[in-house]
Amino acid sequence: MVVLMLAAWGVAAMGVSGCKLFGGKTAPTEEPKGPSGSKGKVTLGQTKQPSAASQPAGPEQARLKLKAGDSTAQGAAFKVFDETGTVAQTGQVPETVRLSANTRYKLAATKPGFKPWEAWQTLGNAESVTEVEVSLQRLEPRRATVTLCTVSGKRATRYCPTTRRKDLRPSEVPAYCTIHGPRRPEVQVTLCTVSGKRATRYCPQTVTRRLPEGKVPGYCTVHTGPQRERTVSVTLCSVSKKRATRYCPSTINRRLAPDEVPGYCRVHGPKRSEAGSGRDSSVGEGQKATKVCPQCGTENRTRAQRCKNCRYHFQ
Repeated sequence: MVVLMLAAWGVAAMGVSGCKLFGGKTAPTEEPKGPSGSKGKVTLGQTKQPSAASQPAGPEQARLKLKAGDSTAQGAAFKVFDETGTVAQTGQVPETVRLSANTRYKLAATKPGFKPWEAWQTLGNAESVTEVEVSLQRLEPRRATVTLCTVSGKRATRYCPTTRRKDLRPSEVPAYCTIHGPRRPEVQVTLCTVSGKRATRYCPQTVTRRLPEGKVPGYCTVHTGPQRERTVSVTLCSVSKKRATRYCPSTINRRLAPDEVPGYCRVHGPKRSEAGSGRDSSVGEGQKATKVCPQCGTENRTRAQRCKNCRYHFQ
């Protein structure tokens, strides 16, 4: 019974495929006719591809034109995002791209030195052109907090006594303070109140100050000499107006410049007997003999050739 059922199942399978059970030969099959009566082949296991006209049409596209509102937006890089945040298009301004019509997109443009630009835009119908202007704003320079010297107004150092803090742009930050520095040894100096330099003995008014060692000025050049000429006191003979000797009967005292002092008086002098012998009449026994100068009256040694005072040459 089981054998008969298997045989019947095999015959049915071979009949479907068009093959005989015995002999190993394939039975001829009749070629079916096509719709127009032409003959064609039909292969099992293959599906017929639908034509292009029968395929469903894709989404309609519109054009988006990004243009620069001014020269700052030229060359800016842009990105177009859909509502899910996916990047749909990228490029540089100005440029025209194609996107799905009647769809809302987010536009973003960036450029170094400028603030990022963003905008939402809904495109129109198919083949329509939507123009969007991109305008960028320059970034303000970043400010920094700087400590300034309240005296010089420049950047403070550790030697500045008083300071203040201020927010400045990088281009506005000044140089470091040059007024305050490390303290140098100070010295006490007398200065002339007129020239402001180191005083001399001829400066009429002076003041004492303490200055750093390396900042002491030079000497005053305004007051370079005495205010009056130097004079000397001279005793003159009242008769000859020459320098008096001990033989002048009357004398006077005068103050004269060094180059105005006259020579010794020759009107009054020792007697001829005394001058010729070179001895003084007043010399007695036991006293040392001297030679009196006839010009100035100075007593010199007997053997002296010249007067020790006026250098008078004895004959």
